Amino acid sequence: MCQHNPGYKKVFNQFKSTMVTTEDKEIHTASRYNLKQRRKIWELEHNYHCAVIGTCLTLLETRKLVSHFVQNTTNMSDYDFHTHAVHMISQNSKPGKKIQNVLDSKFKKTINEFKKMDQEQLCQRWQKVLKSGDVISTFWALITHPKAEPEIIKNAYGDIHMMSHLSGAGNRADLKQLKHLQSERIELRENCVQWQSRFQQELVENERLRNELEQQCSKTELVSRELERTQVTNKKLLKHNSEQSRQELLQQVEKLKQQLNHQTLANEKLNQQMSALNQEFEKVKNISTLNALEVPLPNTESALLAQGNTIDDDCSDCPFNDEDDKEGLCGRCILYVGGRTRLTPHFKKLVENKEGTFLHHDGGLEQSAQELNSLLNKADLVVFPMDCVSHKAYFQLKKVCKKQQKPYRTLNSSGVSSFSSMLDNLSSL
Repeated sequence: MCQHNPGYKKVFNQFKSTMVTTEDKEIHTASRYNLKQRRKIWELEHNYHCAVIGTCLTLLETRKLVSHFVQNTTNMSDYDFHTHAVHMISQNSKPGKKIQNVLDSKFKKTINEFKKMDQEQLCQRWQKVLKSGDVISTFWALITHPKAEPEIIKNAYGDIHMMSHLSGAGNRADLKQLKHLQSERIELRENCVQWQSRFQQELVENERLRNELEQQCSKTELVSRELERTQVTNKKLLKHNSEQSRQELLQQVEKLKQQLNHQTLANEKLNQQMSALNQEFEKVKNISTLNALEVPLPNTESALLAQGNTIDDDCSDCPFNDEDDKEGLCGRCILYVGGRTRLTPHFKKLVENKEGTFLHHDGGLEQSAQELNSLLNKADLVVFPMDCVSHKAYFQLKKVCKKQQKPYRTLNSSGVSSFSSMLDNLSSL
């Protein structure tokens, strides 16, 4: 393919010419030295020097070596340090020998393992470490080995060169994924803070009701003791046949019984409130625990839908129950919170067809919470879909509607059909 493309053909010919020159120099160099003597770094073809510095030395090691021989490195970039190091090892000089000694000392163990290997063993070892192993130390021991032919060194250099490209592409993908994960982590942390705040509020409310219950129990115990004392006194007076005293005592006993019954009913009501609050407290506690561990909430939309169904069961009183008009809304106002903005014209048309007034709030995307409170005061019924409303808006709506005793409806879907069915059910009541 490269030979049919003029641009690729030119690059291919230049690469081929460079590799031929490299092979000739390697052969010439090997002929001038004893086969038992390892190659020096400055004896390698200059094309390999960049790969040696970039692969066998870390950036910190390169900076340290170059700073030892170059003055005023304050404004030098990483690339400048790399370039200086490549220039140093191209000559048989003190810097080149220093880098040679550092690399030999760093990869001494691998060099000793390679001493008795022949060409075939060198090739097998290189192919093995390409799949899994110490490629960096093996590369240095291989290209400086006295028995490594130019072809073996060229192949190893080519593998290292391509690995650098793949590594760069992989790093870019990892950085993109890391940025995405960091964004998700920040969002989860914000949700965790919100749930922890709600958890603290529920905890304070739980403690308040607990203290109130204890006070009521103490009062009940005092009333019970007073009743016992009164009954004892009553028995004593009855023995003296005092009819007047007996009647007074009976009245006092009846009054104390009424007080006791009142306290008992109050205790039962507090126990029911305590039970409901404990259930809500356990839900918030479980959700807060998940967020604290920074684990994504399991199927949050399904949980909200389940809560929405429960709310529907509690909202049995419809504000549009009019015996004189069972088909229309009689000018009543419906507030729709959240959902998809592009569908609001259809919702408005459906409500107006039934002689009602339609209001809409986006749930906090662009409109403020203060505007939501203003709309709530005008509405006769609040409607919001569970699949398209924020957590903050959901809890605010629920709290305000209960406080103002304003009826509300939740929809399982933000579609037009779900809203239309809800209107039909209201009109048929």
